[in-house]
Amino acid sequence: MSPGIGSSMEKRSIESPVETRSSSIIVLDGGFATQLSCHVNQPIDGDVLWSARFLGTDPQAVIDTHLDFLRGKKKTSLNENLLISIVLIRVGILIPHTYITGDISSVIVSQVNGQFGVSSNSTSVKDLVGSVLTLYLLLAGADVIMTNTYQASINGFVQHLKISEKEAYDLIMQSVHYARTACDRFTQEYPELVCLIFISISQNIPFIDQPKPLVVGSVGPYGASLHDASEYTGSYAATTPVETMREWHRPRIAALVEAGVDLLALETIPCRVEAEMLLDLIKEFPNIKAWLAFSCKSLAIVIKKILFRWIDRDKCEPVDTYIPTWLDLGITWIGGCCRTYATDVTRIKNQVKLWQSKR
Repeated sequence: MSPGIGSSMEKRSIESPVETRSSSIIVLDGGFATQLSCHVNQPIDGDVLWSARFLGTDPQAVIDTHLDFLRGKKKTSLNENLLISIVLIRVGILIPHTYITGDISSVIVSQVNGQFGVSSNSTSVKDLVGSVLTLYLLLAGADVIMTNTYQASINGFVQHLKISEKEAYDLIMQSVHYARTACDRFTQEYPELVCLIFISISQNIPFIDQPKPLVVGSVGPYGASLHDASEYTGSYAATTPVETMREWHRPRIAALVEAGVDLLALETIPCRVEAEMLLDLIKEFPNIKAWLAFSCKSLAIVIKKILFRWIDRDKCEPVDTYIPTWLDLGITWIGGCCRTYATDVTRIKNQVKLWQSKR
């Protein structure tokens, strides 16, 4: 029996945090290995374990990569007054268009005074504006971060990290801890974020609608472990018994669930037989929810979710230029994949916020 299978797992509520976000636009993180390359000198692409190797060799780099996606970029190309106006409009304070590119301090003073009864002579108005702008920029990161386990497996860790099955199982569990650690550190870095969220809840102010980021367990296809690029074609389905794939997936999913992920991401599955097997397998974990994304030979839109893998990204249109169109089509979960950095996620998030402010 694989480590952890059959062990008692903490009973978790079937209600997922995602249910409370049904009306929101959810921004996922980007390419973990791509962003990880900013923190390590060792090669990542071409490694049989890919980025998952660093769970065992450089956990701090893993945490820092998660933090990159959470933090976003404090610098933005949008006009600062426009940012303030966007957020204040969401509070219910209307800023005339003519003031967006000019000095809006007097307008903010009068409108905040009318809305909240704040004295126009009080410095708290400027503090409010500064806090709102800071909050807006801090929330320019991902709403969802995924564990660094796309290519992680019990057998892979045993063979290539020279550890036991139990240690391999524990290392997959540890990936969830690293993601949670990043979330906690992000909160500690910006205590004003916690204060403003508390204030918004206590005062029933709707301009803060971002709960704590979700931690999603990344589950890549069986073919990725073969290190022959068959994860892109699904050709392994013709020669690999379904039970072999099932037994390979079961302990890695069990470890993620036992460690307390909010959701599972069954990612870039290239063949129908593996997808059907995974849908059947997750029935063994009735208290967890999952999404299933395919790797397709032709462009396909999976309902409510689009992921992109950039090739020759310097020759492509920036991904954020497509965001308004996708949102108009009704997409509610959107993010990046390979070749998308934390800066790309920031641009995506800013486009989402700009789109929302117009609604």
